[in-house]
Amino acid sequence: MSAIDADTIKVKKHRYPKSVRLFYQAGKVLQTNDFLKGQNASGQVIDYFQSLSLQYGIETDGSKIWQQIYGNPTWGFGFYAVNFFNKDELGTPSSLYGFFNAPFYRFKKWSINYEVGFGLAYDWNPYNQELNPFQYAIGSKNTVFIDVGMNVDIMLGKNFDLTGGFTFTHFSNGATKVPNFGINLFAPRIGVKYIFNERPVYVKTKPEKYKSEWEFIALAT
Repeated sequence: MSAIDADTIKVKKHRYPKSVRLFYQAGKVLQTNDFLKGQNASGQVIDYFQSLSLQYGIETDGSKIWQQIYGNPTWGFGFYAVNFFNKDELGTPSSLYGFFNAPFYRFKKWSINYEVGFGLAYDWNPYNQELNPFQYAIGSKNTVFIDVGMNVDIMLGKNFDLTGGFTFTHFSNGATKVPNFGINLFAPRIGVKYIFNERPVYVKTKPEKYKSEWEFIALAT
Protein backbone atom coordinates (compact mmCIF):
# COMPACT_ATOMS: atom_id res chain seq x y z
CA MET A 1 0.00 0.00 0.00
CA SER A 2 1.45 3.36 -0.99
CA ALA A 3 1.87 6.05 1.65
CA ILE A 4 -0.58 8.91 1.60
CA ASP A 5 0.95 12.34 1.18
CA ALA A 6 -0.18 14.36 4.21
CA ASP A 7 -0.15 17.56 2.16
CA THR A 8 -2.98 16.20 0.01
CA ILE A 9 -5.26 15.61 2.99
CA LYS A 10 -7.71 18.47 3.42
CA VAL A 11 -9.30 19.01 6.81
CA LYS A 12 -12.88 20.15 6.41
CA LYS A 13 -13.40 23.45 8.19
CA HIS A 14 -16.34 23.58 10.59
CA ARG A 15 -18.97 25.97 9.25
CA TYR A 16 -21.86 27.36 11.25
CA PRO A 17 -25.26 27.85 9.61
CA LYS A 18 -25.95 31.45 8.60
CA SER A 19 -29.23 33.33 8.79
CA VAL A 20 -30.92 36.59 7.85
CA ARG A 21 -33.66 38.24 9.90
CA LEU A 22 -35.88 41.23 9.14
CA PHE A 23 -37.56 43.19 11.94
CA TYR A 24 -40.27 45.87 11.85
CA GLN A 25 -41.03 48.19 14.75
CA ALA A 26 -43.54 50.96 15.47
CA GLY A 27 -43.59 52.51 18.90
CA LYS A 28 -42.94 55.20 21.45
CA VAL A 29 -40.37 57.99 21.52
CA LEU A 30 -39.89 58.59 25.24
CA GLN A 31 -40.53 62.23 26.18
CA THR A 32 -37.22 63.02 27.87
CA ASN A 33 -36.75 66.65 26.71
CA ASP A 34 -38.78 69.66 25.60
CA PHE A 35 -37.72 69.35 21.95
CA LEU A 36 -39.53 66.02 21.74
CA LYS A 37 -42.49 67.43 23.67
CA GLY A 38 -43.20 69.99 20.94
CA GLN A 39 -40.76 72.87 21.40
CA ASN A 40 -39.44 72.44 17.88
CA ALA A 41 -39.78 74.11 14.49
CA SER A 42 -42.84 72.04 13.56
CA GLY A 43 -44.57 72.67 16.89
CA GLN A 44 -45.54 68.98 16.96
CA VAL A 45 -44.86 66.37 19.63
CA ILE A 46 -42.35 63.77 18.44
CA ASP A 47 -43.62 60.65 20.20
CA TYR A 48 -43.88 58.02 17.46
CA PHE A 49 -41.38 56.22 15.24
CA GLN A 50 -41.10 53.34 12.82
CA SER A 51 -38.00 51.31 12.06
CA LEU A 52 -36.64 48.39 10.04
CA SER A 53 -33.67 46.23 10.95
CA LEU A 54 -31.90 43.63 8.82
CA GLN A 55 -29.56 41.18 10.55
CA TYR A 56 -27.00 38.68 9.28
CA GLY A 57 -26.45 36.03 11.92
CA ILE A 58 -24.16 33.11 12.71
CA GLU A 59 -26.05 30.23 14.35
CA THR A 60 -23.79 28.52 16.88
CA ASP A 61 -24.28 24.80 17.51
CA GLY A 62 -22.48 24.07 20.78
CA SER A 63 -19.27 22.83 19.20
CA LYS A 64 -17.42 25.09 21.66
CA ILE A 65 -17.99 25.12 25.40
CA TRP A 66 -18.77 28.86 25.59
CA GLN A 67 -21.62 28.33 23.11
CA GLN A 68 -23.20 25.71 25.38
CA ILE A 69 -22.74 27.98 28.41
CA TYR A 70 -24.73 30.73 26.64
CA GLY A 71 -27.37 28.33 25.31
CA ASN A 72 -26.10 28.21 21.69
CA PRO A 73 -26.59 31.89 20.81
CA THR A 74 -26.83 33.70 17.51
CA TRP A 75 -24.45 36.59 16.87
CA GLY A 76 -23.75 38.80 13.91
CA PHE A 77 -24.20 42.22 12.36
CA GLY A 78 -27.17 44.37 11.46
CA PHE A 79 -28.42 47.48 9.70
CA TYR A 80 -31.05 49.66 11.38
CA ALA A 81 -33.05 52.53 9.87
CA VAL A 82 -35.52 54.71 11.81
CA ASN A 83 -38.11 57.29 10.80
CA PHE A 84 -39.16 59.96 13.33
CA PHE A 85 -41.35 61.76 10.77
CA ASN A 86 -39.26 64.89 11.37
CA LYS A 87 -36.62 64.76 8.63
CA ASP A 88 -35.90 68.51 8.61
CA GLU A 89 -34.75 68.59 12.24
CA LEU A 90 -33.66 65.03 13.05
CA GLY A 91 -32.49 63.84 9.64
CA THR A 92 -32.62 60.25 8.40
CA PRO A 93 -30.56 58.30 10.96
CA SER A 94 -29.40 54.73 10.35
CA SER A 95 -27.08 52.42 12.23
CA LEU A 96 -24.57 49.64 11.67
CA TYR A 97 -24.24 47.39 14.73
CA GLY A 98 -23.24 44.06 16.14
CA PHE A 99 -25.70 41.92 18.09
CA PHE A 100 -25.80 38.92 20.43
CA ASN A 101 -29.01 36.92 20.88
CA ALA A 102 -29.13 34.08 23.44
CA PRO A 103 -31.93 32.08 25.06
CA PHE A 104 -33.04 32.29 28.67
CA TYR A 105 -34.68 28.94 27.98
CA ARG A 106 -34.99 26.80 24.87
CA PHE A 107 -37.99 24.53 24.36
CA LYS A 108 -38.42 22.00 21.56
CA LYS A 109 -40.12 24.36 19.09
CA TRP A 110 -39.58 27.80 20.61
CA SER A 111 -37.30 29.80 22.87
CA ILE A 112 -37.34 32.87 25.13
CA ASN A 113 -34.32 35.07 24.40
CA TYR A 114 -32.51 38.25 25.32
CA GLU A 115 -30.69 40.38 22.77
CA VAL A 116 -28.17 43.20 22.96
CA GLY A 117 -26.90 45.37 20.12
CA PHE A 118 -24.20 48.03 19.96
CA GLY A 119 -23.05 50.15 17.04
CA LEU A 120 -22.75 53.52 15.33
CA ALA A 121 -25.69 55.65 14.19
CA TYR A 122 -25.16 58.25 11.48
CA ASP A 123 -26.95 60.77 9.21
CA TRP A 124 -28.44 62.78 12.06
CA ASN A 125 -29.26 66.43 11.39
CA PRO A 126 -27.51 67.86 14.48
CA TYR A 127 -28.10 71.02 16.45
CA ASN A 128 -27.01 74.20 14.71
CA GLN A 129 -27.49 77.60 16.26
CA GLU A 130 -28.58 79.15 12.95
CA LEU A 131 -29.92 76.29 10.80
CA ASN A 132 -31.35 73.91 13.42
CA PRO A 133 -31.69 75.88 16.68
CA PHE A 134 -34.52 73.89 18.32
CA GLN A 135 -32.94 70.46 17.93
CA TYR A 136 -30.84 70.10 21.07
CA ALA A 137 -31.55 66.37 21.54
CA ILE A 138 -28.64 65.35 19.27
CA GLY A 139 -25.63 67.60 18.81
CA SER A 140 -23.57 65.55 16.35
CA LYS A 141 -23.99 63.78 13.01
CA ASN A 142 -22.90 60.46 14.56
CA THR A 143 -23.97 58.82 17.80
CA VAL A 144 -23.75 55.52 19.62
CA PHE A 145 -26.59 53.04 19.04
CA ILE A 146 -27.51 50.79 21.99
CA ASP A 147 -30.36 48.29 21.74
CA VAL A 148 -31.51 45.79 24.38
CA GLY A 149 -34.62 43.62 24.47
CA MET A 150 -36.37 40.30 24.79
CA ASN A 151 -38.03 38.14 22.18
CA VAL A 152 -39.65 34.79 21.54
CA ASP A 153 -38.57 32.67 18.56
CA ILE A 154 -41.08 30.16 17.17
CA MET A 155 -39.90 27.51 14.69
CA LEU A 156 -41.95 27.41 11.49
CA GLY A 157 -40.01 24.59 9.85
CA LYS A 158 -36.45 23.69 8.94
CA ASN A 159 -35.58 27.16 7.73
CA PHE A 160 -37.97 29.77 9.14
CA ASP A 161 -38.52 31.34 12.57
CA LEU A 162 -41.16 33.87 13.58
CA THR A 163 -39.97 36.39 16.19
CA GLY A 164 -41.93 38.69 18.48
CA GLY A 165 -40.72 40.83 21.36
CA PHE A 166 -39.79 44.35 22.45
CA THR A 167 -36.68 46.56 22.66
CA PHE A 168 -35.35 49.67 24.35
CA THR A 169 -33.11 51.76 22.08
CA HIS A 170 -30.80 54.61 23.07
CA PHE A 171 -29.01 57.18 20.88
CA SER A 172 -26.33 59.42 22.37
CA ASN A 173 -22.84 60.75 21.65
CA GLY A 174 -21.74 60.54 25.28
CA ALA A 175 -21.53 64.34 25.51
CA THR A 176 -18.54 64.40 23.17
CA LYS A 177 -20.42 67.23 21.49
CA VAL A 178 -23.19 69.23 23.13
CA PRO A 179 -26.09 69.69 23.35
CA ASN A 180 -26.71 65.98 23.89
CA PHE A 181 -29.97 65.14 25.63
CA GLY A 182 -30.22 61.89 23.65
CA ILE A 183 -33.22 60.02 22.27
CA ASN A 184 -34.75 56.89 23.76
CA LEU A 185 -37.22 54.52 22.10
CA PHE A 186 -39.41 51.70 23.36
CA ALA A 187 -41.48 49.47 21.11
CA PRO A 188 -42.65 45.96 20.32
CA ARG A 189 -41.17 44.34 17.25
CA ILE A 190 -41.97 41.48 14.94
CA GLY A 191 -39.68 39.69 12.55
CA VAL A 192 -39.02 36.65 10.43
CA LYS A 193 -35.74 34.73 10.18
CA TYR A 194 -34.50 32.50 7.38
CA ILE A 195 -31.75 29.98 8.14
CA PHE A 196 -29.73 28.97 5.10
CA ASN A 197 -29.55 25.23 4.44
CA GLU A 198 -30.92 23.89 7.78
CA ARG A 199 -30.94 24.96 11.41
CA PRO A 200 -28.01 23.65 13.49
CA VAL A 201 -28.02 20.35 15.34
CA TYR A 202 -26.88 21.21 18.85
CA VAL A 203 -23.88 19.46 20.33
CA LYS A 204 -24.07 18.56 24.01
CA THR A 205 -20.97 17.73 26.01
CA LYS A 206 -20.28 17.69 29.73
CA PRO A 207 -17.87 20.51 30.60
CA GLU A 208 -14.77 19.69 32.59
CA LYS A 209 -15.03 20.15 36.33
CA TYR A 210 -13.66 23.50 37.40
CA LYS A 211 -10.53 23.25 39.51
CA SER A 212 -10.33 26.08 42.02
CA GLU A 213 -6.95 27.64 42.73
CA TRP A 214 -5.57 30.20 45.15
CA GLU A 215 -3.82 33.25 43.80
CA PHE A 216 -1.82 35.73 45.87
CA ILE A 217 -0.98 39.22 44.66
CA ALA A 218 1.40 41.61 46.41
CA LEU A 219 1.41 45.31 45.56
CA ALA A 220 3.97 47.91 46.56
CA THR A 221 3.17 51.60 46.44
